[in-house]
Amino acid sequence: MEEKLIGSEEVEIWTDIPGYKGYQASTEGRIKSLPKSWVCGKGHTISHNGKLLKPLNHKDYLTVKIDNKHKRIHILVAKTFIPNPLNLPEVNHKNGIKTDNRKMNLEWNTHLQNIRHCIEVLRRKFVGKLVLDTETGIFFDSLKEAKEAKSIKYSKDALSRQVREKSKITTTLKYI
Repeated sequence: MEEKLIGSEEVEIWTDIPGYKGYQASTEGRIKSLPKSWVCGKGHTISHNGKLLKPLNHKDYLTVKIDNKHKRIHILVAKTFIPNPLNLPEVNHKNGIKTDNRKMNLEWNTHLQNIRHCIEVLRRKFVGKLVLDTETGIFFDSLKEAKEAKSIKYSKDALSRQVREKSKITTTLKYI
């Protein structure tokens, strides 16, 4: 089903969302429920008009409520319109704007690709315990993971002091 946006040169295309019967996503990043009717226990037919779902801001991402659960709009749009033959786990906003859920702004990525996009393309600094091995360019979710992966002999506390640049121990690990 196609609908043209009023005052726009783009055509907004609506398609059924895989795994969510009765709901559609649009190429412009909107979600709607479809009309439905059912027979209640007394034999009366009840009809429900479809409607555009109101986006909610949930942890900096726009979501909609489907079956009383928050569903992130960007993931619903990506599942609907963007092929994912490599079964990549995350959806990236190319322009870095988490509320821009248009099909053209989304792509499937790995967690590492998402992090690199934030750092290299968007020039964002991570506030947290993400660890970079400056020698290999590999990112780790924690210092513990990096220590195990690199078979580092120092204690976690000593390594933590070094990574925070408060020790003379040398390593290629850095918090970012």
